[in-house]
Amino acid sequence: MRDAHEIMDLFDSSRTSPGIERVGDSGFYAVRSWDLIVEAASRVEDFSSNLTATMVVGPGGEVTEFPVAELGSPVHALATADG
Repeated sequence: MRDAHEIMDLFDSSRTSPGIERVGDSGFYAVRSWDLIVEAASRVEDFSSNLTATMVVGPGGEVTEFPVAELGSPVHALATADG
C-alpha cells in the first residue's frame, strides 16, 4: 500500500503530463481535465459507456481488471439507463 507522500508525488507528476495517461500497463486511462471528459462523453462512436470491468489495485500496486459484464450484456441498461 502506498503512503500519503507517494500518492501526492503521483498527483504532482500527473499535473505536468498530458491530459490523458494510461494507468501502468493496464487497459485503463486517467483523464484529468473536465474538457477532455466532456469531449470523450460526446464521442459515443469512439468511447463506450458500457461498464465491462473495474480497476483493482493489488497489494504490490499492480493494476488488474475485474470483469463486470461483457459488451451487449443486459446489465448495461442498468448502468447507462439506455435500455
